[in-house]
Amino acid sequence: MSEIITYFQQLPLYISVSVFFGLTIVIWIAGTFLVYLVDAIADKTKIAKAFLGFVLLAVITELPEVVTTMTAAASNNAQLALNNMFGGISLQMTLLVLADILIAQKTLTSFPRKPTPVIEGLFLIISKRLINLT
Repeated sequence: MSEIITYFQQLPLYISVSVFFGLTIVIWIAGTFLVYLVDAIADKTKIAKAFLGFVLLAVITELPEVVTTMTAAASNNAQLALNNMFGGISLQMTLLVLADILIAQKTLTSFPRKPTPVIEGLFLIISKRLINLT
């Protein structure tokens, strides 16, 4: 692990920044394709879109967060690991609020026509609470 850290620390700043933003663009494009692919999978398999979004899409899109946090933790950089987790949550909430205001012009909670999102939300609250108890 230390060889990898040393390698990246020796890169010139312009290369590090270029690779960083290049990978950011790749992740953005991949995320867009993943949404359309999960939608197509739901249509072809007749599995509920809410379920696939809650399980499949969530697991796939969280992989970069998990890898980043685990890599930071393995590198003994607890501050980076924790700030990555908290920053990711904060950014997602901020983007959802902005999407509500600028795109949807109403809150996301006004869209559900079925109880599925409410059940998913309750599951999330319960699972987070159980994690906090451990």
